[in-house]
Amino acid sequence: MIYATEILMRAGHQNDDDLKVIDSIYLKQDSATNWTIAQQPLIGWYKKEDIHRWLVNSNQLKIKVYIDPYPLLEPATDGHTQYVKSQTDNTGKDNLLRLPRANHGR
Repeated sequence: MIYATEILMRAGHQNDDDLKVIDSIYLKQDSATNWTIAQQPLIGWYKKEDIHRWLVNSNQLKIKVYIDPYPLLEPATDGHTQYVKSQTDNTGKDNLLRLPRANHGR
């Protein structure tokens, strides 16, 4: 399984709770998963727009937010803005926004 474990917000938006201002998402995969991008393991920071495109173009790619209840990421669009969100649950806040936030100096 591939997991989203951390988010990086756009500069100046570190404390915002808006999925559309996420810049990048850190992905890691467990030992049972073998996804690659350009022949490299799918591990590291990826732009939200790239993740959106991958989810739209592959019905086999599944990415979960690494917070219980581990909801799947799904692509979303608002006008021309492409982003990702987690499947709705009863937490009241998108689980993707509950992940730890990286600093821009990472």
